[in-house]
Amino acid sequence: MKKKVLKGVNKLFFEDIIFKIFDCRDYNTFYNKYIKLNEKVEEEGILFSDWHELERQVMDFKEGTNLEKINENEYYPINFGLFKDIFNNNTDINILVDKYNKNCDNDELKIKIKSKKRWVIEFPHKIIYNYIKEQVNSISKIIDNILNFDKGIKSLILIGGYCSNKVLISEIKNQLSNKISYFLKPSNPCLSIMEGAVLFGFNPNKIIQRKAKYTIGLNSIDPIDLSQEDVYSKNGKIFYNEEKKAWYCKDCFLTFIKINENIELGQEITKTLYLPSPRYGKIILYKTLKINPIFVYEDNIEEIGGFDFDAGKDYPIEERECTVTLRIGGTFFDVKAKHLKSGKAIKAKLDFY
Repeated sequence: MKKKVLKGVNKLFFEDIIFKIFDCRDYNTFYNKYIKLNEKVEEEGILFSDWHELERQVMDFKEGTNLEKINENEYYPINFGLFKDIFNNNTDINILVDKYNKNCDNDELKIKIKSKKRWVIEFPHKIIYNYIKEQVNSISKIIDNILNFDKGIKSLILIGGYCSNKVLISEIKNQLSNKISYFLKPSNPCLSIMEGAVLFGFNPNKIIQRKAKYTIGLNSIDPIDLSQEDVYSKNGKIFYNEEKKAWYCKDCFLTFIKINENIELGQEITKTLYLPSPRYGKIILYKTLKINPIFVYEDNIEEIGGFDFDAGKDYPIEERECTVTLRIGGTFFDVKAKHLKSGKAIKAKLDFY
């Protein structure tokens, strides 16, 4: 429970409003206060249940907000009995609410008490609307970047619980209508992800293609591109291959999959590289949002796993050239490797961190 992660509108709402009302810097501050006053082990189970109930109320508030409720200045009640436990019996919720409202410059965003005894506070829908608009701008920007990369996309499918919010849908349509012709939404967008997962579990062939979320690649030793010789000389680790009579560079990013590339189920991608050590070793798998990374140590490139290899015997550098094949499954990668000259298989085991 300590490492609670809040995202998006929920994160903003909790950090900007709820935690400020109850004098907590973040979730961990609240957690420590709660556990200090409720030292019994079983109390954490109670906290877990009550906290998720609070998150559900915030989720309902977010998804149920619409322009009609905003224009009519309607309020939504949320029960904060959970926070009551970290205050002594002399604390009056009126004091907490008055303190928050005193620091609120906009009268339309001020909160009010519905039940003093049960610690139920009412929030105007305009509060959550402001956060939704922030999220819409971020979401639209991400979608717009994808549309600029692939101009053939004309339809947008809206799924997930957040897509139940009419404000979100309306704002996205307004911002993207010049590029998107069709906006499609299932009757129950909240369940569509789970239903898709269940269908995929029974029959992985239901999904035959998807777009890559990241650029995926391996660390490799590559021949230097003479047109970019200065780049490799300045940033790379170069050496001369006597057999090939050419300069090579270590720690290059060998791209297997590019971000936003269409990937088919069962697709195999094969690349040629040099093994970094004579017999045993590890080749690292990386991901990044960059389209054409050059080196694996650039900013915003993250290790996600790798494969241990056993070449069978010690090979000198000039004989370490091999082919590596990644096979993309529904939820996994497989790897296989073999020597380029002999075609002899190299033992390879792929693991993710």
